[in-house]
Amino acid sequence: MALADTPAASHGGTGAFSGEQVTETTPERAKLADALPDLRARLAFKAKRAGEMRRNPTPAEARLWTRLEGKQLAGEFFEWQAIVLGYIADFYCDNRRLVVEVDGEYHDVASSRAYDARRDAAMREAGYEVLRLTNGEVLRGLDAAVAKVAAVLATRPARWRVAT
Repeated sequence: MALADTPAASHGGTGAFSGEQVTETTPERAKLADALPDLRARLAFKAKRAGEMRRNPTPAEARLWTRLEGKQLAGEFFEWQAIVLGYIADFYCDNRRLVVEVDGEYHDVASSRAYDARRDAAMREAGYEVLRLTNGEVLRGLDAAVAKVAAVLATRPARWRVAT
């Protein structure tokens, strides 16, 4: 559709949607245009990495997945190693905007804790809830870990009704 064919142009509007040619590139647009290939490359890398992580899960992730897959928990659909806000989440329920992370020992390192805190803050600011479980919690007490997920899930509003 040519700019002259836009609704604003047909109603006598002015500006970019009135049929006028816009040749000015703002610094913000130029920055976005320059960043787009990098963003696409990063997203492709994340998608590839998520696939690798699904194929090579930790024992705790694999064990928890046996209880989350196939809408087993409260009829909610979970994704495994899903990309959420540019981050790879171990488990993600889109309907409730719940991210479940199963953390290993490397999350005890100061740099990992700082990264996790920034990531969690970004997700919470965007309306997601983040539940962190340790590998030990899942491996030693799967039922208790699933109960924690179910409890948090119950506090989250549904974005749509789920057929069970």
